[in-house]
Amino acid sequence: MRARRTARQTDQDTRGEFGRPDSVCLHTARAGAIAVSFGLSSPAVGWLQELVGRRVTVAITYRRRVDREPQLDRDGILRGVQDLFGIHADGISFVPVGYATACYELTHGSVATWFLKIFPDTGVTASVIERQPAVLRLLLELSRSMRTARVLAPVATRHGGLIGTIENLPAVLFPYVSGSAPAGGDPAVWAQSAIFLAELHSTPSPADHALPRDAFDDGLIDVGRRALRDVESLAADDLPHAWALREIVLPRTEDLTVQLERLHTLGTTLRSRRNPDVVCHTDFGGDNLLISPDGEMTVVDWDGATIAPPEYDLWIASQTDAVTFLHAYRTAGGETELDARRFEFYLLRRYLEDMTARLTNLLYEGVGSDEAGEALDGMARWGWNQWDNLDSRVARIEAALVT
Repeated sequence: MRARRTARQTDQDTRGEFGRPDSVCLHTARAGAIAVSFGLSSPAVGWLQELVGRRVTVAITYRRRVDREPQLDRDGILRGVQDLFGIHADGISFVPVGYATACYELTHGSVATWFLKIFPDTGVTASVIERQPAVLRLLLELSRSMRTARVLAPVATRHGGLIGTIENLPAVLFPYVSGSAPAGGDPAVWAQSAIFLAELHSTPSPADHALPRDAFDDGLIDVGRRALRDVESLAADDLPHAWALREIVLPRTEDLTVQLERLHTLGTTLRSRRNPDVVCHTDFGGDNLLISPDGEMTVVDWDGATIAPPEYDLWIASQTDAVTFLHAYRTAGGETELDARRFEFYLLRRYLEDMTARLTNLLYEGVGSDEAGEALDGMARWGWNQWDNLDSRVARIEAALVT
């Protein structure tokens, strides 16, 4: 599905080891329906029932990159691919690019041909699993209809399904595509991105997609408030990085509280309005775009696809010339009734999610020293350093909307 990526960061590409948030609150009774949608084998049905039946104490958890290969038999994986998809691969290598999934490149001869995603039992996999039937059906449709950039269709199993089990775990197979993340300032990529989003947002979203719908959820607020209280009560011997965490977070406590309340107010206001609903990628840009050597763009990582207002994707206009980007988007047939308050909500929620992802993992996940250093730095880089500039970004968006 993708090539290895260069280890660089820009405002719109990967934010270290932490991905987008996932709600993991599922009801046990839904496991059977999910399993039927997948066409899962009996062992996987039991695994799924156990997984979705767990009680989760924190309403929102955050995906961390699966950067260590799970203890799976590689030969068993290759046999599983042969049995499930009827595809022979003679080489396999683990690729640490997945969030909530273990990713493998499969080769035939010396050529990478397939990209395999396996869903290990990590505790945050449930919400990703739940939405897979809808996401995979969407990808089938988009692979046939999208013209501006390529969307990869999942490979069908020998029985016509889109997902199966390998090593008793859910697995999905995609064609491998070679490419690298685009340079951040390439105007051609920005133009193509605007046109792609216009095309995506014009895609019909039939009810049978069953994609989740975003309703300006602010459940993050309770998680953030709880985390702040826990930082305040930290003692030196509670965590190896306790004092570093207190020194970074406590001076920002008032600011964090203000931003959480701001998000709550925005969400309440927007829920009272009529808002357009379109198919959104929700993490468009950066490392989720691959540019091939011949310049073809492929859009990957659709696990977060959601029905939502278009601003959920269009936040990236704040990273470039918003006037040019939004003009290209609307000219290409994108949604015309855009709202600066929706931009403000999705930008602020993104920044708070990125900060809270790191904060909750530092507090509750027992991270190592290297990961703790990245998380401490990332709370500032992707959190408050971003929302310190939120008002100016929203002002540029507002100006672009009336241009």
